[in-house]
Amino acid sequence: MNRIVTGIDGLDQILNGGFPEFSTILVTGAPGTGKTILTQNLMFNVARGGAKVLYCSTLAEPQIKVIRYQQQFAFFDPNAFMNSVIFQDIGSILRKQGPRDALHKIEALVREHQPAVVAVDSLKAIADIIPTRQQFHEFISDLNLNISLWGCVVLLVAEFREEEIIKRPEAAIVDGIICLYGTEERKQQKRYLRVLKMRGTAYIPGEHAFYISERGITIYPRLSPA
Repeated sequence: MNRIVTGIDGLDQILNGGFPEFSTILVTGAPGTGKTILTQNLMFNVARGGAKVLYCSTLAEPQIKVIRYQQQFAFFDPNAFMNSVIFQDIGSILRKQGPRDALHKIEALVREHQPAVVAVDSLKAIADIIPTRQQFHEFISDLNLNISLWGCVVLLVAEFREEEIIKRPEAAIVDGIICLYGTEERKQQKRYLRVLKMRGTAYIPGEHAFYISERGITIYPRLSPA
C-alpha cells in the first residue's frame, strides 16, 4: 500500500508508516488542542519531500497573520509558503456565496495545483453556516464524492470532541479519525492523541502523549496496545 509519510515524530509509527494514499482523515478535538498546528506541521513536512499541498482556511485571515503565527515553528519554510504550500482563504466565499461555491473553489484549486494533501480547516465553520443537519449531511456526501476524484489525502479539521464526533455523519464517511484532547494531571496540562478509526491499515490504538514546542508536534507512541 502506498502511503503519505507525515514526517511528524511518532505519528508515522502509530499509523504503520503514514496515511494510506487517497484517504480522507478527520482531525478533531476541542479548540486549543493542537489540530491546526498538527495539520500545518504535516503540510510543510510533505512539501519538503517535493510535493505540493493545499491548505484551505475558513477563518478569512490575511496571509501576513498566517505567516506571523507559523514562523514561530521550525517546520515553517518561507520559501515553500505559497509555492509548494498553498494557503487559500475560502472563508469569504463560504459566508457570501455558500458552501457549494466554496467546494467548487477547492475543486478548482485541486485541478490547478495537483496537491498530494488537501486540508480544510475547519469543517465546523461550514456546519455552522448550513441551516439544517440534513443539508450538511448532503454537503458532506458531495464533498466525499468529489474527494474520491481528487487523488490525494484530504484532512478535514473540526472542533468536535470525541463524544460528539462518533454521533455525527462525518464519522461514517471518512476513512480515518484522529482525536486530540487535553487533560489536567497534577495541575499540569497533558495532551493526548488517539486514532479512533483508520481504514486499510493497522495502527497503534490507545492514548499517545504529545507535546507542542518550537519544533512543532512531537508524539510519543504507546509501547503496547490499549
